Amino acid sequence: TMENGEKRNMGVISFRVKRVPKPVAKIGEIIGAGKMSKGEFEAQNGLFAHYEDFDFEAACKVTSFKMSYQSQGGLYAEIMVKGNSITDELKRTFKKLKRNDVVSFEEIKAVGPDGISVSLSPLTVKVK
Repeated sequence: TMENGEKRNMGVISFRVKRVPKPVAKIGEIIGAGKMSKGEFEAQNGLFAHYEDFDFEAACKVTSFKMSYQSQGGLYAEIMVKGNSITDELKRTFKKLKRNDVVSFEEIKAVGPDGISVSLSPLTVKVK
C-alpha cells in the first residue's frame, strides 16, 4: 500500500489451495453401483455430478450420458441422452426390465465450475 507517497509491505498471507476433485455420477443415493426399484427410478429427475468430501459448494452439471441394459432374456439396448434428465424413454425402458436386470450409465460427461468437460466413472443400477 501507499502511505504518504511511500510504499510499505503490509505482510504476507498464505492460502491453502484445494483442487476441485473429480466429481462422481449419482442417481438417487447411488454412487458407483446399487439397487433401485422401478418406482424409485420413475421418481428420479436426472443423473447428477456430485463432489464427494469437498468443503465448498461447487456446481457440476451432467451434459450427456448413455444408458444401456442387458436383460436376462438377452435383450440389449443403448439410449443416448443429451443433458442429465431421466427421460420418459428411459423410464419406460426401466419399467420393462425384470428383477436383477442391470442398467449401466456410461460415457457420462459433466462440466464443472471451471467450464472444463470431464468424463465420470460409470454407474450401475440393479433392478430390485
